Amino acid sequence: MGTAGDINDIATIASIGDYTEVLRSVRLSWKKESTNNFDVWHRGVRNADGHRLHTSFHRFANDHGEDSLCREFLVHSPPFLAERPSSGWEEYAMMQHYGLPTRLLDWTRSPLIALFFALEADTPAEDAIDARVFLLDPVELNRITSGHRGILTWLHPEVGPYLPEGLRRAAGKALIPELPAAIEAPLSNRRILAQRGCFTVSGKNVDGIYAAVERGLQHVGAVRVPAARRASLREDLWGLGLADEVVYQDLPSLARRIKREYARPPS
Repeated sequence: MGTAGDINDIATIASIGDYTEVLRSVRLSWKKESTNNFDVWHRGVRNADGHRLHTSFHRFANDHGEDSLCREFLVHSPPFLAERPSSGWEEYAMMQHYGLPTRLLDWTRSPLIALFFALEADTPAEDAIDARVFLLDPVELNRITSGHRGILTWLHPEVGPYLPEGLRRAAGKALIPELPAAIEAPLSNRRILAQRGCFTVSGKNVDGIYAAVERGLQHVGAVRVPAARRASLREDLWGLGLADEVVYQDLPSLARRIKREYARPPS
């Protein structure tokens, strides 16, 4: 489903029913083709043609290394923390959570959560473009990039070198690997738990997942949502109970949902 340098659309959907049928077909196909276990992770993006699977750090123009950003955050964050993270991976996930550029890419095991993210729009211009949900088999990704036959956790010693040096409890000066790995997210806050969050962590290669496609990663693809269907699909998700506060687990999201539902319709 992938080609060198790009990730292909598997299907274009017009309804929730279309979406679930496509996902069912993908799971059956990937299960049949897998010699070992497999999984399906999902990542929703608002701009189908303007978004590549690059991490926020690799999109962040700066003249400093990642360690500089991490050190600055670690020095100045303690007064704002009720409890200090207990591991480097929890610190790294927290940095991602609060918007610091990292080499983590957010995924979810929930296809509906991913579709929710894809359909969000802050402006009418965003609602006027196609959205996309990427699909990935993390087990196959790890097999191709590291030879590991499963999903790594942040407790596996082999993921230590992916951390910025300033966050490592071990792994010393080991070089950051070239290609990405799929890892379970530390469940360090309610939002990650509610969103069924998981991560790929990028290596040195900015185009890591695309490089994995060139090396034989096949279980990767995308589902496209036409701009004309965004609003109706978003309403369907709200009707299924995917309210803002359910996804984001905070009071600003609750307030946003109440304002939307109680606002006077435009005349």
